[in-house]
Amino acid sequence: MTKLEIIDETVQFYTVNPRSVSLGRCVYNGPNDTHCAVGRCFRDYFKKLGDTFQDNISGVESLHCDYNGLDKLLEEKYQGHELAFWSDMQHLHDAGHHWYENGLTLEGKDFVDSLRERYGKSEKDEINALAERFGLRADQIKLIKGESI
Repeated sequence: MTKLEIIDETVQFYTVNPRSVSLGRCVYNGPNDTHCAVGRCFRDYFKKLGDTFQDNISGVESLHCDYNGLDKLLEEKYQGHELAFWSDMQHLHDAGHHWYENGLTLEGKDFVDSLRERYGKSEKDEINALAERFGLRADQIKLIKGESI
């Protein structure tokens, strides 16, 4: 899935499903089979661990370090995106001011709009922008999938 597809899917999901909160904290695997924006993208094995998942309350950066890459936890269709993207997705879920009971608040909508703007550019657009910025030809720039620019 593309980043835009994941963003849209996440917003649609939390518009009709509760966020994953336990004892006032956002968690990857929460009560009543709830999952946060990153946790809902986990492979079934990690989802089924529920609140026994050892890193249930850690930040996505810790997961990335603990598992030598976040992709090891994610379903295949969600793999291949850089850590900064997943950190933004975690923030989208975790910030209570982004949500009300039936969807996004105005602040949440603004945050999603900023995510869509940031991640909506194609790789070709990013390469062309970098080439222009540094006075290079596009074929002189190589983006490595999964790495931040």
